[in-house]
Amino acid sequence: MSAPFEPPLRGRADIAAFWEAERASPDEVFSLTWEPVAVDGGVAVARVEVGYGDPVTLRFRDLWIVTLGEDGRCTAFEEWPFFPGQARTGEAAGARDASGPH
Repeated sequence: MSAPFEPPLRGRADIAAFWEAERASPDEVFSLTWEPVAVDGGVAVARVEVGYGDPVTLRFRDLWIVTLGEDGRCTAFEEWPFFPGQARTGEAAGARDASGPH
């Protein structure tokens, strides 16, 4: 798992630590919608939109590049996030509440 220009995360422990640092809390409310953009063999690209909060106070879009192995499980994941004017990391979790709808 990796974002462009960042070192890749490898293994469940690294991925779990990344996601834990990104979220506000274990019961964080969010919605996610996606649609496929392209599929070629075991590689797919999806457009994803995520909203945090109820009502939504932070919204961003991603392109996901997913590679599946012979067993159908993900072997590589690359995320291209787009969040104009918004902080991405958990350090700005307080900004989610103050930023208002986007």
